[in-house]
This record gives sequence, structure tokens and C-alpha cells, in this order.
Amino acid sequence: MKVTKLQSGTVPHVNTHVAVVTIEAEGNAPKNRHTILLLDCSQSMEGSIGAVRNDSIRFIGQLGHEDYVSVIKYSGHNTAELIAGPTSCISEGQKLLTKAIQAKIGVMNTTVFSEPLAKALATAKMLAHPDMGHNAVVFTDGCPVPTRWSEREEWSRTQDVAEDLYKAGVVVSLIGYGLHYDEKFIRMVMSASGNTGVFRHISEIEDFVETVQDIRSAFEKTTLTDGVVRITPPPKSGRTILRVLRAVPNLVDLGNSGEIRLGSLYEDKVTLFVELSDSLNQFDISLRGMGRSVANTAETRVKADSLSDESMREYIRVLGAHAFLTGNREQAAMLLNVAGDGILAGRVETSYTNREQRETGDKVRRLFRNRAFIGGKLKPFGPNHSLLHVIRALIEDPQSVVYIPTGGYKRGGIAMRDPRVIENPHTRVLRVLGYSSNAARFNFGLRTLKDVKVLPLEGGRPKDMYVWRTYNVLLDGNRHMAQLEATLSEATFDLLQEAKVVKTNMRYDPARSYTLYLQDLATISGNYARPQTLGLARLLEEEADLEVLQTALNARLDQFSYKEPLESTGDIYRESLQPVEDVQFEYYNAPCVEIRLMGYKPQPILDISRLTSDETLREVRRVRHRLIVVRYIIRSITFAMETVGSHAIPWGTKKETSRGKYPKTEQLATFDDAKLKRVSWVEQAVCS
Repeated sequence: MKVTKLQSGTVPHVNTHVAVVTIEAEGNAPKNRHTILLLDCSQSMEGSIGAVRNDSIRFIGQLGHEDYVSVIKYSGHNTAELIAGPTSCISEGQKLLTKAIQAKIGVMNTTVFSEPLAKALATAKMLAHPDMGHNAVVFTDGCPVPTRWSEREEWSRTQDVAEDLYKAGVVVSLIGYGLHYDEKFIRMVMSASGNTGVFRHISEIEDFVETVQDIRSAFEKTTLTDGVVRITPPPKSGRTILRVLRAVPNLVDLGNSGEIRLGSLYEDKVTLFVELSDSLNQFDISLRGMGRSVANTAETRVKADSLSDESMREYIRVLGAHAFLTGNREQAAMLLNVAGDGILAGRVETSYTNREQRETGDKVRRLFRNRAFIGGKLKPFGPNHSLLHVIRALIEDPQSVVYIPTGGYKRGGIAMRDPRVIENPHTRVLRVLGYSSNAARFNFGLRTLKDVKVLPLEGGRPKDMYVWRTYNVLLDGNRHMAQLEATLSEATFDLLQEAKVVKTNMRYDPARSYTLYLQDLATISGNYARPQTLGLARLLEEEADLEVLQTALNARLDQFSYKEPLESTGDIYRESLQPVEDVQFEYYNAPCVEIRLMGYKPQPILDISRLTSDETLREVRRVRHRLIVVRYIIRSITFAMETVGSHAIPWGTKKETSRGKYPKTEQLATFDDAKLKRVSWVEQAVCS
């Protein structure tokens, strides 16, 4: 183990004194590798457990004879079970692993982590050998939900066993799936286990195999060491260490002690960024490993070279990435721009939602590990258009006909079901018949008629019928659908092609259905967070006027005994939802915000008393569509203001109220000559 680079100087762009230290060593490279898969089988995995089962089998099938695999399933208390392994991935071993996964991986109840991690430690000890490396890969979509002890105790128990895994030489990697896992908890596990492994995020279960393979690849480049590095300013220098940052294999803050336990080396080296109270050009450095000093004796004084331009850029890049991962989006974008990573800076700046932040954070961590910044493998992401703007364009385009493609929507566990309804799998494309935006939660959805089978009350064969279903493109502000299909007007086609939502090599054909690729879009644009420019107050007034008019028009239509064609067929079934019994669900906190118009009296904008049935019907449809558009824009503005932290509306003092099921916070404001009330609360929602 030796110091191969020591540079020190002041970084002018941030006025920070930094030393960059690179240490290389030959770690303990095992001949064989043992992957311990810990698979979350909690109830919230109901909609994805089949894919996890199949993808785990596919991953095992790609391993070689030098690999060993163990599989642990886990959920709540006393559910952690070693269902297979440790088993060599020879042909017979793969068959045994496959059989066990097919038979035993299924959903159970809630989630605890301390017990499956303890099971992983015991499993690693079963295959203890100097030439065997162990990587515990924990896959989870949830948070710790203990029922036999407190959440605080679960944190403590998990931390203790993670430290034991580190002492036993087991690398711990984690995969966070979806939107509701506890990232702070995961960071604690990573830290307690020595930050030896890799933390990955996936939004879609289809990415599971690729992610496990990526972790396996990183594990191949990881060697274990008990090396300790101590970097200290000379005693008489008067300088102190403020912080030490490390970017690979995960970006972590190592504190200010100057003593770093390495735990592992990635590609046989580690680079540390040491922030100082003032400039300094020499350091006392000791390197210890295997219980003895290595290469440098204790407290060897080492003179530093000047800080190179590349080292400055690398430090600023690390600083920017750390700012983003700790919640400072604007500072991160500024620093990444200074480092020359403008494309990444743009993505960081527009990562507003929970999903976007996790996806971008995952990309940032991988870019460091793979050394794929500008000049390497990083490629442009295209123009900064937003998902909400695309949906709005579809709503406002009278020629657009939108479809949900087969398999384009995945539904997780739900707490309510109609026992008479038998769900058909997605065997056909679903046509979108309307749009919805939730009044409080940040849900933006598509309304369809879905074909189902309904059991008659009198018994007999199920009957083919339809039910109304909403499919959320955004669920609580996070993307829930990656693709749509649509026929478009030429103007909307041009807009979506410019945004790279439609493939750029296609020509417009009015009769053609186009695939709309939504996954790379920012969810919202900061431009939506301008309530005065977009006329929020006037939109709220228009919504109130339209609601009164719609009620009157519907009453007028009833006078003509009119029924919509779809309603008159008798094939639409109105679901009667009931709680699902004997099923434990996991929940997450869904933020809810409403902006209400106070003291406004809707204005009569149309005399309907003389309208014919046809005229009334035309007005009903016009008002219905305009109300959808107005509500959509109002919710988009509200969503944008909440996610970017806008202060455009001068909300007054917070007032707590206990009205309703959930405690609420109310604030008043006078804005744009209108009286507004902001009401916010948190609801419990079932993980899906």
C-alpha cells in the first residue's frame, strides 16, 4: 500500500483548501465469489414478485462455475429463510437454485432487515475460506416496519449486524426499488458495513437483472483490505481537517478525523478529497494494514505537489454530486457546470420529484464508479421538455387518441377489491377516454374502460363487462408509466418529436399510432411554478364558474332523459370495493396540497333555459373538457410550486386544524386580487 498522488492547494471557484490523496494497494482478490441474494417478499411487492423470481433465475443462469449463490427470502419477523445455497453455479447447482426460487419466492407481510442480514452473516460463515469473497445483495422496496420492537431498535439491531458483516469481510450492496424505501436507512446500512459495496436505485423491476449484474461486476473489481489511512496536518501548522470525501465505489462523507478505514479497494486504489481550514503543502501520513505499517512508517511527513487543473475539476465534481445527493439541487447544478459537466448539471437542476432525484442520484454514483463523465461515456439527454407539458398537449389536442400499450402499466398491492370482479390480464391496448388530476394528491391519470368478468349475484357463468379505471401517469408526483401510444395532429407530432418523445427519424402520418417515450423527460418545468404568469387566480375563478355551469347543464340534460352511449349499453359495471382481508400492507406518506379560492361567487356565464337537447349536449362536452384542462393546469402549477419550493405566493402564518381524517395545516394569502387558502396534510397510501 502506497501513496501515488498527493496534491494540495486552494480551489478558486469555491475558495476551499483541498488535498487530493490517491492510495494504491494490492488487496485480497478472491478466486471464488459468493453472491447472497436477499429478496424482499413484503406485501408491497405483490405486483412485482413474479418478475423478481424470474429475473433472479435469469441472473443465476448467467454465472460461471467459479460463482456460488445463496438465496434468502425475507419480510417481517421470523420470515428470513435461506431457501437455497450456498451452491456452486454448475449446471446441477443452477437447477437446485431455480427450483427453490420458483417454489418459495412469494409475498408475505411487512419488512424487517436485521433478521435477514443476520441470516446472510451466518450463510457467509458456512462458506468461509480465504479464497472466497462474499457479497450480500439486499433488494428492497420498503422501509423497516417492525412489530415486535420499536423502529429505533430495528435501526440499532440492523446497524450492529451490518458492522458484524464488515468485520467478517462480507461486502454489502443494496438495491432500492421504487419510491418508498427509506434512503436514510440504506445509507446507514452502507456506512455500518464499511461502504464496501454499491448502492443502486431502480424505478422499474425490468432493470433488476441489469442492476444485479452491475453489482456483480463491481464486486469483481473490489478487493478487501483491513487497511487504515491516517492523514493529519503537522502539529505546529495550525491547520485542521474539516471533512474527507470519497467518491468510489459510493460517494460518502468520511468525517473530519483524518483516520479512514478503507474496508475495500475499487480497482486496487482509493482517492480521498481532504478539505482543510487553510492551505497546506505537507502532511503526516501513516498507512496500516494487516496489523502493521505498510510502505510508509507511522507519521511519515509527505510534501504535496500543487493541485492540478484536473484534480480541481474532479473535486468540484465530487462537491457538486455530494450537494445533489444531500438535497441542494441548485448548488449541485452550479458546481457541475463549473466542472464542465453541463449536461449532467441540467439533469440535476430539473430533478424535482422523488423518482427523478433517485434516478439522477443513481446515475451520478455510477458515473463516478465508471469514470464516465464528459470526455468519457456521458451523452446528452436532449431538450428540457417536461412530462406534464406532454400530457397537457395531448389533452388540448382534439385530434389525439391515446392508448395504454399492453404491459405498459404495472399495478402493485391494493387494499380494496370487488369480490365479484375477475381481472383480465392486459391482452389488448386500452383506449384512453378521459383525463384526471387529483384535487389534493399529485396524481395525473388516464381514464379508461377496462374489460373484466363479473360474477352474477344469482350465480352462474361470469359475464363480460367493463369497469372505469384510472391509470396514473404520475402517482404522488412520481412517474408511473414509461410509454403511451397515440394518434396525433401534425402540430402535436412536431412538438413531441422535438422533445424526443417521438422518434426523430419518423415522418408524420395522420393515420398512424406513435409510441410516446416518456422515461427520459423531466417531470415538470420550473416555468410552471409561476402562478401569476400562468394566471392561477383566474384559473381558480374559472374552475368555480365551470363547476356551477356543469351542474346546471347536467340537470338540463336530465330533463331530456339523455344517457351517454356508453352508459346506455348496460355493459358498464359499477364496482363495490371492499377491504381485502387477512393481508398485511405496507404504507407510505403521500403529500397532499390544495390551493382553494375563498370568498368568490361564481358568475352566471350562460343562459341554459332555452337550450335544446343537442345544444345542451354540446355545451356539456365543451364544459367537461375545459374543466379537465383548467384543473390540470391548476394542479400542475401547485405541483411545480411545491416541488421547487416557490415563494411566489406570500402565504401567511401556519394554522393547525384537526378537521377531517388527517391533521391539516392552513395558510391564507391575498394574491393577484384573490383570496387564497393553502391546505396541506399527509395521507397514508398503500405501497404499489
